[in-house]
Amino acid sequence: MTRIKKSRKTGPIGQIKSGNIKTSSAKERKKQVRKGQKSGSRHSQAAEEARTGQTSNKDPRIGSTKAVSLVAPNQQPVEKITAKTKPIIKQISNKPIVEPTEAWLAELEQIENDLRLQDLMAQLDEGETLPANDQAYFNKKMARHQFLIEKLGLDTDEDDDALFDEFENSKYDFE
Repeated sequence: MTRIKKSRKTGPIGQIKSGNIKTSSAKERKKQVRKGQKSGSRHSQAAEEARTGQTSNKDPRIGSTKAVSLVAPNQQPVEKITAKTKPIIKQISNKPIVEPTEAWLAELEQIENDLRLQDLMAQLDEGETLPANDQAYFNKKMARHQFLIEKLGLDTDEDDDALFDEFENSKYDFE
């Protein structure tokens, strides 16, 4: 065995450290989470705002700038109507309302000559059921036909028969 001379210099016993990396304990590496503001921050913020004069960065949660009425709605002063004002009266015109009989007659003739309506009436007479859209079309046209007949006074067939039957069955003798 060779003899190793004692020396005061220490040699590379462990790993060589590279750079300025500091070793820290686990407590120091953990980021500190603080709750709230730093101490004295509420006073310093107010002073900064007063110095800068900027109010545009206001907190929107603070409140509304809308004026609030301090009087209850029922207690607000009511303006009295003076004797000088007169109520406005609408004048009704005495012109008779002209009903468009010629247009009604033309529409009635158009409904009576409608081929689709005639086909639907034939289907109903045979006892067939109509689809929903055909039934709606049929109901619409028949309601308009009935309205036009009533307005034009053409519904005299049923009334005449009823009056004639009543006349024949009356207890009075007109001979």
